[in-house]
Amino acid sequence: ANLLANQKIMTIQDEDFAENMRSFISQCVLYDLALGRKYTIKDLRNTNNIWGLVSANASPARSFLWKDYRARGDIITCQEGVTKFNLAWSGAIDQSACAVGASLYSNKDATSASMMGGGVVIDGTASGVCRSPLAQAEFIRFLPIHYGVMATMSGNASETLKQQMMISALVDAQDQASVMSGNASNYAARKAYLQQRSNYETIGKLASDTLPIMRAVLELICYSLFIFIMPLLVLPQGYKVLVSWSQTVLWLSMWPPMYAILHLIMVSAISMKTKAFIGISNPQGITLASSLGVQNISADMSTMAGYLSMSIP
Repeated sequence: ANLLANQKIMTIQDEDFAENMRSFISQCVLYDLALGRKYTIKDLRNTNNIWGLVSANASPARSFLWKDYRARGDIITCQEGVTKFNLAWSGAIDQSACAVGASLYSNKDATSASMMGGGVVIDGTASGVCRSPLAQAEFIRFLPIHYGVMATMSGNASETLKQQMMISALVDAQDQASVMSGNASNYAARKAYLQQRSNYETIGKLASDTLPIMRAVLELICYSLFIFIMPLLVLPQGYKVLVSWSQTVLWLSMWPPMYAILHLIMVSAISMKTKAFIGISNPQGITLASSLGVQNISADMSTMAGYLSMSIP
């Protein structure tokens, strides 16, 4: 649920690539949408492969500004842009996977990140070497598994991540095109898309981070007290101390199975809700129409799981 709730951070990290994509969408996608001959707004909202749809219908006549790394921009046709994007997608996906992985699984590369000062996850060179390779690998491994369990979606991590990056790029480009036309930025729409339940997410995150540590500390204290309990057994009513200690040990031992039961219940609930929401648009995968709803559902269920996990102790 936490991974699905953080779809908003699955964006294009390379600013040159992002700027080229915004230009492409403004000049090559939005005009085709307005004409409605190649694809309609409904087609774009409900497809589970946005890039496949727009790249297959790119105009050979319309053009946009393409900027290469540290080079002057060139005016190229939309079809030529598709070829350039296809060559650059692999690197853009790797950079996004590295950034998202470092955000969600930062503990995987905690040692190397601290040595490098943390924060920056992509090397500043043209090669784009990931500074959090373990976190990146963890994210790539779990992304299709999460979507498969929660939404019964097939497809590899690259396809899923590309779709999320295109959804984010479309929202960004549409707002930029509106601003360039003289309108005010659609703050309400962007706020709804990027909405963060900061207070609730903080509580859920606090529970997931602190409860395992609290259990480990309590277990250590409890087992350490045993050496003080043994002498008390020779005293009258000393067995009651042992009984209380045993009950405490049993209480701590029951935490893992209770968490497992809670996890099963929450996964079943979010899977049912996600499948129902995705089915309204396209059962084959996340679309522009269903992305925000799935994100909100996942955030709500993740928050609920955090609250309920606090009640187990």
